[in-house]
Amino acid sequence: MPAQCQQCISIRVAVVAVSCLALAGSSGCMKMFQDLGWVETVDKNGNTLPKKSIEGGTVTYGPTKAEKRGGQTKRRNIFARETPATDTPSGGEPDYLADTESNIIRVNKIVNSSPWLSFDPDGTRKVDGIRITVYLESGDRPKGVFGDGIISVQMFRLERDKAGQEIAKLAQEWVLPPEKAYQWRATTESMLGKGYSLRLRWDENAKVNGKQIAILVKYQRPDGRMIASTRQVLKVPTAPAVKVE
Repeated sequence: MPAQCQQCISIRVAVVAVSCLALAGSSGCMKMFQDLGWVETVDKNGNTLPKKSIEGGTVTYGPTKAEKRGGQTKRRNIFARETPATDTPSGGEPDYLADTESNIIRVNKIVNSSPWLSFDPDGTRKVDGIRITVYLESGDRPKGVFGDGIISVQMFRLERDKAGQEIAKLAQEWVLPPEKAYQWRATTESMLGKGYSLRLRWDENAKVNGKQIAILVKYQRPDGRMIASTRQVLKVPTAPAVKVE
């Protein structure tokens, strides 16, 4: 057959194919796709299966022996991209680990002159929380960074024994792994770097109102190394306190 005739036939086939794509429900067009080898029907092992029927662009193909026993028939849309079996987060890591560092060498805390908070909704403004800013200093640069380890804040109730010696009893501890510390990241970087603006509420059984307390911040690196800040002694008032909205 002359080359020009073959070219004309190819053009006609292409035109018919485009028309059929617009009318995907046409059984005649889909039959042509089968004849041209454009529709593949395979099982999960890549073996070709017998064509059974085509409806609206969805191929229904003959079941395997195992599927016959189970009474199931697979269907696949040949015009749609298949969704991956598993979705991975952008960059291969969760959001709470983005912009974090592992080489933390120092923990610094800042407690302002009025750190007390009230989470109590009854309007009494009873003190039941504290505001603390924590900076994790990197070994690569002398500024605060976000860490991929665990931040823990310990609050001790300071008492005296009969001999007048100080006794520190753990009243409350807040443990913040990266996924929990993420929500406390400061939105803007200060002169000290990136920090965590913590707002911590203690339980009623802490019994620290009107008492002297000591605050200690610890940080556990992923390699297991534990780093602690200096402790800070404070006197907890009874009321009033800044209301937390």
